[in-house]
Amino acid sequence: MSKRNEKITWPPLQTCPQCGEAAGVPIVRGYPTVEAAEAASTGRIELGGCLISEDDPDWSCRSCGHTWRDAGPNQAEG
Repeated sequence: MSKRNEKITWPPLQTCPQCGEAAGVPIVRGYPTVEAAEAASTGRIELGGCLISEDDPDWSCRSCGHTWRDAGPNQAEG
């Protein structure tokens, strides 16, 4: 939880692996804070809901709607 005067820094936009646009925003899960709700209303993040599973995507493209996961050591991108 953030402190009242502390500003949250969201990750930079990511390049969508499907359309190539720099329009990928992070998908934030869990009960949204006021800051998260404000960021979602401006399109800076996407709210992913309160139910969380291992297969949930990490990013969503604002241009084409494609979602994807971060490519970690045991994950393939896409």
